[in-house]
Amino acid sequence: MSTAMRKARRHREELGEVIEVFADRPGPKTVTGIVLGWVLFTGLTFINPGETPLLAVAPGIIFAVMLGLILLYLSGERLIVCERGMLVGSIAPGIRPYAIPYQQITPGSIAGVAGANRYLKEVGLQGQLAQSTLRASWWTKNG
Repeated sequence: MSTAMRKARRHREELGEVIEVFADRPGPKTVTGIVLGWVLFTGLTFINPGETPLLAVAPGIIFAVMLGLILLYLSGERLIVCERGMLVGSIAPGIRPYAIPYQQITPGSIAGVAGANRYLKEVGLQGQLAQSTLRASWWTKNG
């Protein structure tokens, strides 16, 4: 059973069974950037390596764990559509998605956005940091 299904099971009484799960995972550029960051940080530690092989390798392992956790939390974003509502947010460890029953949603008040950064460019809002209704970060494709 996937993590999204386990998180949705907690809200089964209120929202019903899961119909569909949509993920907004980081793209290849983000993953490449994280890998290049790891290579850079690990390479810098070999300029002045530790006295023992363990002290030379340990920083690379620590950087891999840290950057892996960052990637895990970036890739945890989900939209889980259920029979009587939605779960919105991250399913990463320690984070709970928001449960939104359909009764709280006004028809026509929300819309899915694919290409969130392109949308911001077209409406002239590119470069603004805070958007309360649209998530448009360099690691996300959908808003």
